[in-house]
Amino acid sequence: MPGRVLNARSGLIVGPYDPTNRFTYWPARIAKGGEVLCPDTPEFPVQIVHAADQARWILHMLETDQMGDFNVASDQGAYTIHDLFTAAIEATSSSATPTYAPSSFLLAQEVAPWMELPLWLTESHINMSLVSAKKGTDSGLKLMPLTEVVKSTLDWFNNEPVKEWPAGLAAEREQKLLAALKTWQQ
Repeated sequence: MPGRVLNARSGLIVGPYDPTNRFTYWPARIAKGGEVLCPDTPEFPVQIVHAADQARWILHMLETDQMGDFNVASDQGAYTIHDLFTAAIEATSSSATPTYAPSSFLLAQEVAPWMELPLWLTESHINMSLVSAKKGTDSGLKLMPLTEVVKSTLDWFNNEPVKEWPAGLAAEREQKLLAALKTWQQ
């Protein structure tokens, strides 16, 4: 139905009410402070869109009668995993320190990419985070700064009664992996 349908192809939708914890894990974990197990791919691209930004954009597109296919996310290369860590530390004034683990170590320890260490993917999946969203931003998609995304997500998370999440490392597993990493590096 060309010209009659708006197809919003979203990146990872983040912010309050996200039941997946794929983004929320990092701000919440970094807010706790201490040594944080991180993938050693700090420059790995991350493409996200805050649900509120996406909703505003969709309404704008409908109000202005714009149709077509659009990638709705931060543009390729706009954010990296390191940017997320930095924004989370800044937003929370956390004393967290990242400890970077090579992918070879994480895979040998059977750490599940994307789920146990959210947003971490192996190099063979890098293209998943390199999609051009220029058409979306050119059409009016405006993204809040990453520190605001982190703050709004944490405000919700800190008041959310459910603390069992499908993604992220359990604290005990993270501590075991940090200890194993020290041995592995020797």
